[in-house]
Amino acid sequence: MKPKLESAIKGEIMQWLALQKIFAWVNTSTGIYDPTRGCFRKLNGRGQRKGTSDVLGIYKGRPLAIEIKRPGGKPTDDQVRFIEDFKTHGGIAFVATSIEDVIKHLQGVDGEFTQENLARAYALGEIREKSRPAR
Repeated sequence: MKPKLESAIKGEIMQWLALQKIFAWVNTSTGIYDPTRGCFRKLNGRGQRKGTSDVLGIYKGRPLAIEIKRPGGKPTDDQVRFIEDFKTHGGIAFVATSIEDVIKHLQGVDGEFTQENLARAYALGEIREKSRPAR
């Protein structure tokens, strides 16, 4: 079985966050397409930050940052630095490879999410069955 693409994992996590009514958005940081050069130019100006997480939001009044990776994927040094800085300033930040990772980290904040809640969401079809990880 082919490993899931990071974009598929991101879509599943965003779907789950929306179902939980957690205010979050995808942080697009690929740069701007320059048709003259025929490539994307990185935004490295004032106010820009390398390593910004893929998903940003607010959870229970606290800033939220989720760096999404494929299973076995590792964050870059810039991404690790962003996560550490985010936590230092009171935010919730972590690397996730699945919805379960997100639940685990948010559960650590207040214990609200459980595996039973996730199983219920799959059973009700709130989360697509194809996104369910293999056991």
